Amino acid sequence: MKIFKFSLFSSGIILIIIACGMYPQKSGEPIPNIASTESQNIKSPTMQRTDSYAEFNLSSANDVLPSDILEEVSFFGGGGGSYCYGLEPYLEPTITYDPTDEELMSRSSFVTCGWKKDETLRGAIQFPNGKIVISKVQTGEDQGSFYGVLELEPNVNDPIGLYNFTIEGETGILKSNAYIRAPDGPRLVQIEDSRIFLTGFLPHEIVRLVYYERNDKGDGTFAGWQEYQVDRMGQLEIMVSLPRRDDLVVVGPLSGEVHLFHLGPFGGSFDFIGESILEHSSDTVISYSREHYLDCPSNIASRSRLHEAMKAYIVGNESFLFANPRQDARVILGLSVGTEIFISSGTYCSGNLMWWKAYPDQIGGYIVEFDGKSYYLEP
Repeated sequence: MKIFKFSLFSSGIILIIIACGMYPQKSGEPIPNIASTESQNIKSPTMQRTDSYAEFNLSSANDVLPSDILEEVSFFGGGGGSYCYGLEPYLEPTITYDPTDEELMSRSSFVTCGWKKDETLRGAIQFPNGKIVISKVQTGEDQGSFYGVLELEPNVNDPIGLYNFTIEGETGILKSNAYIRAPDGPRLVQIEDSRIFLTGFLPHEIVRLVYYERNDKGDGTFAGWQEYQVDRMGQLEIMVSLPRRDDLVVVGPLSGEVHLFHLGPFGGSFDFIGESILEHSSDTVISYSREHYLDCPSNIASRSRLHEAMKAYIVGNESFLFANPRQDARVILGLSVGTEIFISSGTYCSGNLMWWKAYPDQIGGYIVEFDGKSYYLEP
């Protein structure tokens, strides 16, 4: 089976804000009765409307370049990707991408392939508080296979914890889960085509929204800016009237430089600008990474015997390849002692467990190297 690699979609404009002040679960049980659940398509992370609401319009924006920001910025883009691998026919419904552990206001996608043509698929997502939502499953054909995709974009007010995903059809039931956590710092997200949302800033902090327009070189050229103040919760919703958008960034001595989070096609978030937009700045760019919260402390990371781009072997006992780096994630494979794996990226730490992203064959997942007492992988 082929491992699919994808790059990101590109668009056309940049906006910037500157702040101043276990085994796979097998199930024969059906999805709970729709009558006993809330039925909706969980897509847009809509916010509770408050007085913290503003507008940005280029016609009324300040077109004088601030002395502390760059007149031009560079950003990157790319193409899309496939839901299904395409090299081999699927003999049964198969999970191709598990929903990833994410923050609130990000996207987590459960991607499956191998369904029958015109098969009716039903999706359900169980929230950490027990609420079950019957959600629309996106369907279609890709690489000669029929897919079903169930997406979650929890809003800032949704509960933190484990979300369980289920897709059911005539030919099978597939299940997985994702852990959704609270943002651990200031965030800037686009919640609709014309709405952006700031959260996690200091109470009543002053911010500047800076707009970059795509130039002939494909980079961004300064076009205008406007100043705002977030509310006592550190939040602000802004209606943006622009022909196109690529990026937003928040910068300042208090909240740092925070880039806009674009939702990835298979989950997660990313930004188009990979460096600071401030002149002569040494400030750290707060660029979203879904794995930042899994960073290992240096005293723990130093105990690893592995590194990226190397082979390793299962030792001690049978190990498991998980869909996400936690022990209650879906188990992809069981691996016997002596199995060779390829270490892709890491390390990641959760609790006393040290994880690596690894590939025993063409299917990747997360595996434990060390639990504080014993090693389960060796070079």
